[in-house]
Amino acid sequence: MTLANSRALTNLSATLLGLSIVLLLHRYAGINHDASLYLGQALHQIKPNIFGNDLFFAYGSQDSFTLMPRLIAMAHAWWSFPQIFLWGTVLGLLLFYASAWHFLSRLIAREPAYWAWLAVATLPGAYGMVYVFSYGEPFLTARPLAEALSLLALGCTVRRRWLWAGLCLLGAGLLHPLQAIGAMLVLWPWLIMQDRRWLHLAWLGAPVLALGLTPIKPLNGLYQVIDPAWLKDLTDFTRQLFLLHWYPVDWANLVRDFALLGLASRQLRDDLAGWCRAAFIGLLLAIAASLLLADLLHLALPTALQLWRAQWLAHLLANAAVGVLLYRDLKAGQAQRASLLALAVVMAGSGFVWTWGIAFLLYLAWPWLEARTTRLFQTTLCSLAWLTMFGLLAYYIAEEWLPFRLAHYRLDLYAIDRRILAFPLLALGLPVLGMLAWQRSRAIWLRAVWLLMLVALLVAGLIRWDARSPVARALETQSPNPSLFGIRLPDNAQVFWLLPQYPAVWVALERADYFSVWQLAGSVFNRGTPQEGRLRMERMRPVIEEYLYCEDRNVPLQQRAHCRISEATLQHACRPGTPGTPAPPDYLILPYRQSHTFLGVWQITDPITHTPAATFWLYACPTLLREYSPSSSAQPRLPIDSPDLHSK
Repeated sequence: MTLANSRALTNLSATLLGLSIVLLLHRYAGINHDASLYLGQALHQIKPNIFGNDLFFAYGSQDSFTLMPRLIAMAHAWWSFPQIFLWGTVLGLLLFYASAWHFLSRLIAREPAYWAWLAVATLPGAYGMVYVFSYGEPFLTARPLAEALSLLALGCTVRRRWLWAGLCLLGAGLLHPLQAIGAMLVLWPWLIMQDRRWLHLAWLGAPVLALGLTPIKPLNGLYQVIDPAWLKDLTDFTRQLFLLHWYPVDWANLVRDFALLGLASRQLRDDLAGWCRAAFIGLLLAIAASLLLADLLHLALPTALQLWRAQWLAHLLANAAVGVLLYRDLKAGQAQRASLLALAVVMAGSGFVWTWGIAFLLYLAWPWLEARTTRLFQTTLCSLAWLTMFGLLAYYIAEEWLPFRLAHYRLDLYAIDRRILAFPLLALGLPVLGMLAWQRSRAIWLRAVWLLMLVALLVAGLIRWDARSPVARALETQSPNPSLFGIRLPDNAQVFWLLPQYPAVWVALERADYFSVWQLAGSVFNRGTPQEGRLRMERMRPVIEEYLYCEDRNVPLQQRAHCRISEATLQHACRPGTPGTPAPPDYLILPYRQSHTFLGVWQITDPITHTPAATFWLYACPTLLREYSPSSSAQPRLPIDSPDLHSK
């Protein structure tokens, strides 16, 4: 086999492996998370008469800061929203990871660049508040598209293609300004390291500071101090805005990034080291500015800009550095040293807040240990590292097995295969083993076997990628259907659907949602949203708390089977508004058959067992008030410590 043919086969195998990893690890769960916000904004563009009264838009909207809702609304002329969000997610994932390769392959040689790319694709991408944000998210928002364009801009900058770099950055800014600003906070230090004259870009801040004194929006918020009531709402509903309200695990993840960036900038001898140094400086500036302007001074616009989002790019580069450091150590025959870095990464990705630092310090001290300790000590240390990693894997699998058992061992209800494959030791370790096996397979027939296996893996990824639950599939299949319950809901209807974590009212009914937690996501941009949102939350809080109690698996099954929302709670939700309190919702959609007259019922059938998977009843608030029965006994007993909605 010629060298050209061998290289072509290697490129093909790398592509197949990369696509398989993306599909298997980054699966589609439907229109959830922040994708629901972009659905709502697109609906607002198309039907402002209906959604103008929705809580998310009643006091202003974020859609003026991004082109994404307009693009989705334009696409809706040809495709349904479920189709747009599914295929848009595919496009976002492919564009993001292709752009990451474009950037990394311009910094280092192709082989270590592929190791870096694998680390980016397989290691946890969470940053900021780690349960909220992640780079390359597997759902359709402006974030992964803006991140992809930012990475393309950085790759063009490395090659000094300034026009293309500027156009890509402009596109990123039009899609998601916050992610683009985060990338520019890393790009600017890198440019200064190339030529100090780039420092003069700081002069552009002077007109911005001056415009902050004018009534021009949004710059008029530059010196506006967030009042105490607004600050309380923001810390309750969107605590990710303030670093001092982050959890210890979030700070540990931030320290991990600083540690890896600092290590890579000192030990690597290629262009990646320079970008890691720039990311270290840019992230440090972003964190310091966020602490000063948002956490201490409470300035409105700097808080909304969320400068700490520079961590998305810093975290990506830190993960890339892991891949390159492992490649360097293994190529140099330093497998024992590499095992310590692997242990630190696995522990950090397994939820260990600070103890991963011990393994990281041992990795840093390895040259000293190697020169001053016996080979037996080094072998023992390496063996302990591997035992710890496999022990953590076994514990993780045991933890995952319980929810899988509760899901009756059904992959469509609980994707345990993705959960286990996402464990860092397997997510990165298995592809690395595959690459090493490929390199040692010189015979053409053996490589053909590996290619067939990779094709089979890609097919499995394609089959398993759409991981929507039966409920999500049923809701999206009905989109849009305002007559889902047998009667057409009025255009001006305010509907509360007791289905947390999914925008059912928007997706299935295309009506205004009375209250959902994600409607408070833009609280920092519109003062009235959290004020009204808190009042609506207090009205609906008892309903949500009783639902959470009824769904708690610690409650006996027989009691849960007969659970209903209490009369007093229904009256609290539907009572007429008074001065200073919001009007009630027009309709309630509950997963319980109450004693009251219902307007309609909708049942979701399990596609596997063909039995009812979920049933929802539609009630009108005026009817619930007329049929009020104080003596009703269908009241769940709430625990003393009821769930705190602020933490949801």
